[in-house]
Amino acid sequence: MPDTFNADFTQFVQERIRPAIDAIAVRKRSGLFFSLAIAAVVFVVLAIAVHFILLPYRELLGARSINPWPVMLLTPAALAMLSFSVAYILSLRKTVAEFRETIIRRMAAFIDPSLTRQRAKREGGQAEPDASPLFSGMGRPVSGTDRFLGHSGEASVEFHDIHIPQEKDADNQESLTGIFMKAVYPRAFRDPLFVLPQGVEASRSGLEEGLREKGASPRGGLVRVEDTRTFRQILKPADAPKWGDGFLSAEIGAKLEELRRQGSELYLGCFGRDLHLAFLSRDKRMELPGAFEGFDFGNCREFCREAMVAMALTRELGGRTDLWQAE
Repeated sequence: MPDTFNADFTQFVQERIRPAIDAIAVRKRSGLFFSLAIAAVVFVVLAIAVHFILLPYRELLGARSINPWPVMLLTPAALAMLSFSVAYILSLRKTVAEFRETIIRRMAAFIDPSLTRQRAKREGGQAEPDASPLFSGMGRPVSGTDRFLGHSGEASVEFHDIHIPQEKDADNQESLTGIFMKAVYPRAFRDPLFVLPQGVEASRSGLEEGLREKGASPRGGLVRVEDTRTFRQILKPADAPKWGDGFLSAEIGAKLEELRRQGSELYLGCFGRDLHLAFLSRDKRMELPGAFEGFDFGNCREFCREAMVAMALTRELGGRTDLWQAE
């Protein structure tokens, strides 16, 4: 089947993204003119007020060779500039927030019609990515924002835009940005699994501790094996034969390899009824747009592409009959 993603995305941008950018640009200009109008009114009112306040003292000021005009003009001008700045910042902040919300909502619909926009924080203020065993061995905080909810096959899914900062005084580390997806299936995996990029030294004890917290502690702990086809390294129980070389289809494997060549590394964890998946990159191209000027369509395209691959992988694993515990 030919990959029509680029053509579909181009059409999506022309029909759904560019109109939003144009509408927001008009709203930004309106906010600018409104802020200028407020500043003009403030200047005129204050100039008149200062004039009448100083009027009784004009002769006294003149006798002392004090020029009242700087006070009459500079004070209203300074307060007018302040009022303009406050009004424009508030208008711009609201406009950017509305733009971001519009783009995220339309991206969700493009990725999959079942996805809807939700708040990123759970009760207690903890984002789901930070609670994932997938990142338990990193020793760095994981912050998550824009949350999508939906379904992929039998699984309920949620997406987050995530950021993992560089540790202080860690010269050999880089910040990571990307997406995180959690899928919950109606049944449990037979055995846990973690898939990590080449060169990532995962802490087995950290992963095992994360699994214990989730009630999915592996028998005999995790062992590291190499996958020569799709992934770089796998951590799994020693007696888990189903997790092995090329356990995904060639189509999904090709998409994952393409993403890897573009700099997006796969982090994957299967345990209990959960599938946790992340695509992380060392640059900032995965971040969703925060402003509409200079909108980077590459950010939007790669986010959508990776989310679609994640949804396809979720459906594929859900259709397997040999990876699940007997009901």
